[in-house]
Amino acid sequence: MIFDVPVPGFNMKTPLQALLLCALLVLMAPLSQAQISLPITFEDPIDYELTDFGGNASSLVPDPEDPANTVVESVRTAAAECFAGTTVAEVSGFTEPLPFEPGMVRMNVRVWSPLAGVPVRFKVEEVGDPTVSVEAEVLTTVAGAWDTLVYDFIEDKVEGTADIDFGAVYNKASIFFNFQCPDTDPVPEATYYWDDVAFGDVQTDVEPSLEPGGSTIIPSTGGMLLYEITLTNTTDQAQTFKTRLDASLPDNSTFRVRGTRTVTLAPNETLGPLSSSRNLPAGAPEGDYTLVLTLFRDGELLASDSFPFEKEPGPSPISLPITFEDPIDYELTDFGGNASSLVPDPEDPANTVVESVRTAAAECFAGTTVAEVSGFTEPLPFEPGMVRMNVRVWSPLAGVPVRFKVEEVGDPTVSVEAEVLTTVAGAWDTLVYDFIEDKVEGTADIDFGAVYNKASIFFNFQCPDTDPVPEATYYWDDVAFGDITAPRATAHATTLGAAYPNPFRTTTTIPYAVDATTEVRLAVYDVMGREVAVLVDGTVEAGRHEARFDGRDLASGVYVWRLTAGTETQTGRLTLAR
Repeated sequence: MIFDVPVPGFNMKTPLQALLLCALLVLMAPLSQAQISLPITFEDPIDYELTDFGGNASSLVPDPEDPANTVVESVRTAAAECFAGTTVAEVSGFTEPLPFEPGMVRMNVRVWSPLAGVPVRFKVEEVGDPTVSVEAEVLTTVAGAWDTLVYDFIEDKVEGTADIDFGAVYNKASIFFNFQCPDTDPVPEATYYWDDVAFGDVQTDVEPSLEPGGSTIIPSTGGMLLYEITLTNTTDQAQTFKTRLDASLPDNSTFRVRGTRTVTLAPNETLGPLSSSRNLPAGAPEGDYTLVLTLFRDGELLASDSFPFEKEPGPSPISLPITFEDPIDYELTDFGGNASSLVPDPEDPANTVVESVRTAAAECFAGTTVAEVSGFTEPLPFEPGMVRMNVRVWSPLAGVPVRFKVEEVGDPTVSVEAEVLTTVAGAWDTLVYDFIEDKVEGTADIDFGAVYNKASIFFNFQCPDTDPVPEATYYWDDVAFGDITAPRATAHATTLGAAYPNPFRTTTTIPYAVDATTEVRLAVYDVMGREVAVLVDGTVEAGRHEARFDGRDLASGVYVWRLTAGTETQTGRLTLAR
């Protein structure tokens, strides 16, 4: 007898009463929990225990390309944390733990991303024990289309996370779209879709192989992209599909390398390797690229392969003399409490200079570096007898120590420092630094075999601190190599900045200024005193001017310019080097 427990109000003498009792017991029993088993297609009417964290917002929705299919929509909101993601089987876990074992360490997920090249992290762990986990990360390869990502939890494991443990239990999974920890740039809101979470490799009909046919470093001037494609039909039937080859660029745009083509392979046929090339335009942005081969059938992604390559950065645009007039990034980098920016010259609004505020809370060594990352186009040409640089500065006080330091980008152990005092207050003053005579005691000597390709300036260097230093504003401009070619203007006098470039290969520009309309003659002579060119000979209006000297028909060597304005004459040297 199966109904031995008496229930008040029931007489169990008839079969009908027994059936009623069974129905009551079923209604009184708790509902059984949904079973979440792999592969997860999101088609079953169960609770998949989708759990968002970090600012994700997920829900089950119709497939944007196939309304009959159900997928997960995950919105990575604009306010999301860098680690925003979504977990499946958060509470109950999968019906069976993932069957990881040596040689069986892959999972695949079908995703839809608005952009190619987006990092998508996948993490599996044990329900209730977050210390048991393993994470892998790969990039999306297509934009605005479905893409099956394969995660190898050994090859694609995220550096710094736990290794796979074949004795552990992994029975839930999380997906992170555009994982950005640490944060580098603001990540705009984006919508992603995902479906078909499965264990193992993706089953395909055709295996693609994309390999570099040469160097993966592309010159900054453009260059040739070389690659090899191999396609293999893995079945006993003929396969027809379409192929396309794209480059995913650092700015999230794409560059079509090879257009869509229809390919038919006989049973078990291999096509390739086929070697080909494509010019990468010089205007393409610098940075990391991904070359992506995709195979399609009936509009659906069949398979893909890719490899990364990199476009070399172009040469630094920061060359001496530095006048801060060019529309480039001078890589001004403050340290120790300085605050610098490009501003109009306080005495000549048409001229651009650097304003450096040494704040009241600044460290004793506060300063500013120019060409911090890229360095100058050419290292400083120090040699015995050529150890000077000059900088034009504006200081609120005379007698302020201004230190100047040159060093090698990326190697702070290679440096030399000099220090001089300002000589005027509230006016422009050109400081000349001799890196032997003015070298700071206790710092490194100049090394003529070293590379010096960036510079830093320190206003009112006060180490060790002696007295509190109040906040003060300084300006600086015209960083040049060598001696001062001429002093800055006094009333109705001429002024001349350093010629640039100098040394030069074909042409150089000589800037000058006059404070009043006057007769000006600017000529160039060789070392024997013979006049080789007259650049200016006539009346010149007050203001700043430039004269161009073309030396392409002259022999390499040293030349002298002579500027005569009214009763004043100034001279300087030019070096023509081919």
